[in-house]
Amino acid sequence: MKEMGAEIGNKPKLEVIKRFIEQKEQKALEKCIERLLKKSERIGFGDNADVLGINDKHFGDVCMKKMYKNPRVRCNEADAEFEYQQDTEKLGVRVPKLLAYLKNPTTNEKFILMERIVGPTLGDVLDFKEPIPNNYNHDLFWVQLNNYLNKMHAGGIHHRDLHKRNIMIDADGGPVIIDFGTAGRSFGSEDNPYKETVPIRNPNTGRYDVTKGYFQDDKKKVEWTKNEMTKTLPNLKTSV
Repeated sequence: MKEMGAEIGNKPKLEVIKRFIEQKEQKALEKCIERLLKKSERIGFGDNADVLGINDKHFGDVCMKKMYKNPRVRCNEADAEFEYQQDTEKLGVRVPKLLAYLKNPTTNEKFILMERIVGPTLGDVLDFKEPIPNNYNHDLFWVQLNNYLNKMHAGGIHHRDLHKRNIMIDADGGPVIIDFGTAGRSFGSEDNPYKETVPIRNPNTGRYDVTKGYFQDDKKKVEWTKNEMTKTLPNLKTSV
């Protein structure tokens, strides 16, 4: 249900479908959206979206995820991704805090406005693009991340694409799980969400082919990344 809109120059209103701020902060949200659309730069990307941010003293702690019209993997729509991220946070898992889910009614472009995490992805660290934060503790980080996975899975949510670029290190040195574009649910012990098929765009034909075996087990992916960290960066700080 539409709650509010923001005029962006001469462009049509962006409909705010859901939001997580007080009504008194509506004007600040509208100004933030306007600034992001006009002056933002791409600070990240994935198979299904660009992530836009801005160097601004007022809105530097916010980013906007802009969904591709033709994603590589056709799985969760923006509203479903929004709900997975919201439900995961409710389980006590550290994810970027959500601010709003928006849609351009003319172009049907969809956006998710959320907290911008100050810190690198594990992929950035492993590729030596970003230094590892001084307060990163290897033992504590992975215990905490595995605790998060236990909470998610107990709540029936599986990320299903938990590679090294979907795990970040926040300003406190702890793990943050991002990008719920391919998340899924399990409904009982006999239900295996990793066996589902998914349409993936063929780069040669532009068509979507139904693919098996795309989704990967969260705990296995996390263990692989942990082992890669240990091998690549052997002098990591531990709790000992």
